Amino acid sequence: MIASNGGAAAVVAYLICAVFVAWPLFTFELILGQYLRKTFIKTWETIRPRWLSFGWAQFLLLFIAQSYFSMIITYTIPYIVGSCSTPLPWAEDPEAYWFNTILNSYDNLNDKPPGPGPIQWRLAVSLVIFWCITFFSVAFGKNVLSNITYVTVTLPVVLMLILVVVSATQEGAREGIEFYIGKFDGSELTKLSVWATALGQILFSLSPGFGTAITYSSFVSEKEDVYKAGMIVCAANSAFSIIAGFAVFATVGHLAWEEGASVEEVATRSGTGLAFITIAESMSFFGDGIDNIMR
Repeated sequence: MIASNGGAAAVVAYLICAVFVAWPLFTFELILGQYLRKTFIKTWETIRPRWLSFGWAQFLLLFIAQSYFSMIITYTIPYIVGSCSTPLPWAEDPEAYWFNTILNSYDNLNDKPPGPGPIQWRLAVSLVIFWCITFFSVAFGKNVLSNITYVTVTLPVVLMLILVVVSATQEGAREGIEFYIGKFDGSELTKLSVWATALGQILFSLSPGFGTAITYSSFVSEKEDVYKAGMIVCAANSAFSIIAGFAVFATVGHLAWEEGASVEEVATRSGTGLAFITIAESMSFFGDGIDNIMR
């Protein structure tokens, strides 16, 4: 989205939307949860009985988003398993690995027989694993969940920092990073679509309106400074996204250097194409990159 919306200008729009829209909404939900100490459905009903439907609408929104994201996360499990083997199973042709091995998709949809098609066993098993992990993470109460989150929050930060360092040492990484923070097309800020994209990004990332912040803060102490906690969460969330951007664009810059293409051309391969083909392809240089750093 940054590549398609003015480079650093898109980052500026993201930060403005974060500070003036998403952060206040998130903090407001934390205050509601701490004060009423109820789940988000019961919270809206307590404020006004007619608002119960608003609570159920939030539940429906959360259910749809979770159903979507569970499948996206499921896609990563075969890659996690594959990353334990040498050479990487997608090293020769990451695009073929994604479409044929993971998705088992049809080259031409006209060749697809009627009906939903056969079950892809790798994804079916991965989806079961995902939901088992989810169940055991939340089934035993907040104390167990709090211990789990020490790992699930800390480990991605450590891995992301490693990714930033390793990717920044690759050929072409500088051009990718310069595109990320050096290209500023101010004219893009006059377009409503850029602001809509930035707003959608931060709202989906921080998740105000999903009701989760209300439920989380209903468990905290009544004396807890949720305003301070909210600012820490909001700032950390956006900082993680922005710092991760350095890793992504350094990787994209390296791939553009390898292909002899422009950074913009590689970066605009959005969605699954960037996540599961372009980024997967870049994993091949990590062994040498880490060895060089250690030396």
